[in-house]
Amino acid sequence: MLAQSHRKDAFIEFIKSLLAAPFVLHMRDDAQRRLQHYGEVMDSLSQMIHEHRELAAREDPRGKRRVSRLARLVPEIGDFFTELDMRSALLEYNAAYGFAERSRVAPSFNDVRLVLNIAQLQAITPALRLMTFDGDCTLYEDGANFDRSDPLVGQMIQLLRFGIKVALVTAAGYPSAPEKYTERLAGLQQAMLDAPDLTDDQCRSLYVLGGECSYLFQFTGKADGCRLRELAREEFMTSEMLQWSDADIKALMDAAHACISSFVQRLNINATIIRKPRSVGMLPRKTRHDLDVGSGRRASRRVTAELLDELALELADLDTGPISLPYTAFNGGSDIWVDVGSKQIGVQLLQAYLSTLPEQTLHVGDQFLRIGNDFATRRACTTLWVTDPAETSHMLELLLSCRKSN
Repeated sequence: MLAQSHRKDAFIEFIKSLLAAPFVLHMRDDAQRRLQHYGEVMDSLSQMIHEHRELAAREDPRGKRRVSRLARLVPEIGDFFTELDMRSALLEYNAAYGFAERSRVAPSFNDVRLVLNIAQLQAITPALRLMTFDGDCTLYEDGANFDRSDPLVGQMIQLLRFGIKVALVTAAGYPSAPEKYTERLAGLQQAMLDAPDLTDDQCRSLYVLGGECSYLFQFTGKADGCRLRELAREEFMTSEMLQWSDADIKALMDAAHACISSFVQRLNINATIIRKPRSVGMLPRKTRHDLDVGSGRRASRRVTAELLDELALELADLDTGPISLPYTAFNGGSDIWVDVGSKQIGVQLLQAYLSTLPEQTLHVGDQFLRIGNDFATRRACTTLWVTDPAETSHMLELLLSCRKSN
């Protein structure tokens, strides 16, 4: 089951199936009629989400939680931190993209993903106090830096002006090396310095949480150059995390390292393995095709997306013996990493440190499949699933527009 479904989202597939019936039954109707039937489906979905939230909040004296209709239909479903007006989101999406005009192309995964994004934005914007972002492929292109001219830079400055705390939550871990993050975020740093109306308190509302949840940095005020300073672990980590022993962390990293090394050798992959104190990763090197035809010898394999998925799933099932440390194994798109902790823990640390509730928190990322490291944040807060920085910018445009109108 897992091998077949790790690149699917059960809830989105469920919504697609609900929309398939009106699409087929009313494909010969006009767009307004189709939109009416789609809206009825979305009303029913909103009702199921409401019931699911009510049952989740209701305490049972016997300690048992009643199963909602939605949970029976989608057993993998988690918690919803806000109510969702799915009809309103659908209407906004249709106005922008002509969704109901289509009579030959059925509702798609991306249609549903974006409608859900809009519904989440509409619900959380009035109460939003903390916004967290993935880095690569969410704020900037993979491996690129955050450029001063990027529209996202101005939008993030506007978030700070509205008094919203903002944090980059990334797998990249650079303990005692804030300059590594500053290099990636130089455009945003310069924009803060250039914004005459941005206060020191607002500048200090920008954070970087690295290594999923291991290293927290905070930007300083303008008088100090808006530089990043590292916070001591005792300032933001839970007592449980502070008790994670170096020996257990090393043993976990040893197990992950051994698994990756075995996989590389077994499949004859040309790759570099990188070891850090709290993470280990595999970066494939460019190589020739599978077979060296001239010699008949097998050359190093190309690393396909499927091979990266295979390794990520294998690492997720590591035999760690008596060690019970939480960890994340994920496919970064062009590499594989195993990190101590998770982004769920990271977002929850920020919520506790900044006195913010899950229903006041929004995480934006591009890795929400089960083999991605944004997936875990769904257990901590409301989320937006984007595919690239341009889509992140469009979502922020909608959010800021809603914020101004409230």
